[in-house]
Amino acid sequence: SVTALAAGQLPLLEPLGLRSGRDGDKLAGLEVALTAAGAPWFPGCVGYLGCEVIARHDLGDATAFLCAVRERETLSAEPAMRWPEAQRRRSGRTSRRRPCGRPPTRRGTPCGC
Repeated sequence: SVTALAAGQLPLLEPLGLRSGRDGDKLAGLEVALTAAGAPWFPGCVGYLGCEVIARHDLGDATAFLCAVRERETLSAEPAMRWPEAQRRRSGRTSRRRPCGRPPTRRGTPCGC
């Protein structure tokens, strides 16, 4: 499953997105609910997709999955937390500006600042 996290779920980034599942159970100690197929999703989220894995590709330091969406549930009209916003909030920055003070680039590429 894929969960669209809400802004208030920032604490889930550490155990879910910044740790490898190869090193242990990423879900241990977290509140989870299950899709109709038994896949976990996180209460308090904006919504989730229940997916069936069609193919799996080992990328060395990560695994990419090709999935077919089998179930979709919208639980809130709140916008989902996006990665750039999560990174800003995690680092404690509130501005969308880069550390050099310039606005972000269109593609989000680093400026070396």
